[in-house]
Amino acid sequence: MKLIKIAGAIILTISAFSSSASVNSEVVTVTEMGVDSRSTEHVYTFTGKLAGICGKDSSRYARSSEPHINKILVAAYFFETKIKVFIDESNCKITDVLHKRTY
Repeated sequence: MKLIKIAGAIILTISAFSSSASVNSEVVTVTEMGVDSRSTEHVYTFTGKLAGICGKDSSRYARSSEPHINKILVAAYFFETKIKVFIDESNCKITDVLHKRTY
């Protein structure tokens, strides 16, 4: 079962990976996940430094409604891997995710 989960995470990461992803955060880890019941957005809480207003100590969170981004973030949460993200600072929405083995 564990092998199936690992293979699934690898497939999700490879299928959603964009080599041209830009980032404006430092290396972060997903620590919590949730869904905003008023919309289709997933809400994520991170450890590490996020960009702009999303990165203040009291609110290290960001949102995403993009299915491919959500898949990578769920895999990053499940496997406790480190990532970098690009966040639109005006609304704390995640637009790009970058995952490397070297983080």
